[in-house]
Amino acid sequence: MKRFPLIAWLLFWGAAAWADESVHDRVSLSASASAEVANDTLEATLFVQEEGRDTARLARRVNETMQRALAIARKSGKIDARSEDYRTEPVYENNRIHAWRVRQTLRLKSRDFDALGDLVGRLQSLAKVAGMRFSVSDEARAKAEERLTRRAIEAFRRRARMIARSFGRSGYRLIEVDIGASGAYPPPIVMNDRAMLAEAAPSRPALAAGRRRLSVSVRGRVELRPGH
Repeated sequence: MKRFPLIAWLLFWGAAAWADESVHDRVSLSASASAEVANDTLEATLFVQEEGRDTARLARRVNETMQRALAIARKSGKIDARSEDYRTEPVYENNRIHAWRVRQTLRLKSRDFDALGDLVGRLQSLAKVAGMRFSVSDEARAKAEERLTRRAIEAFRRRARMIARSFGRSGYRLIEVDIGASGAYPPPIVMNDRAMLAEAAPSRPALAAGRRRLSVSVRGRVELRPGH
């Protein structure tokens, strides 16, 4: 009966020694791949705003104007149009509520830059332009990231093989890996206050889509196999 503690002690230290040996010769490394991808989507943000003392009248005018803007936008099947962000807020003067401001946002999105640019020009008689932003669509982004992921993984494998050879080892075993993509969306092109609030004649904005750099990184740990 007294042998059990000794056997358990031997098993414990044997397992500990094996576990300690199993973490030897591990290397952390990373690799990445990147590419320029053309922006294929344009998003425009406009708003309808009224200011005065009668909130019911202000709300009615904003709603009517927004309905007219949506009706014009939805005539084109190439543009996704939706209203959002409706709010009423006080306007202060000498620390007292002087009036009320009612505002609602109109969001337009399309891959047809010319159609959306023309629409924004027509809608400026009803709504003000708050900003415009180019981006890569989800479909195009997914395809680009798939290609970049394959390239990044191959680069990771080449680096792992090079490290193993440099240490005189026969190869490596993958322990863990983490794959991540990056390519943040840029801030929207925001019109200045004067451009947003001035009663200017409708005009089509000048557009240049440009490109965006996307990247995929692979980080992980490998265990070097014994030498030849």
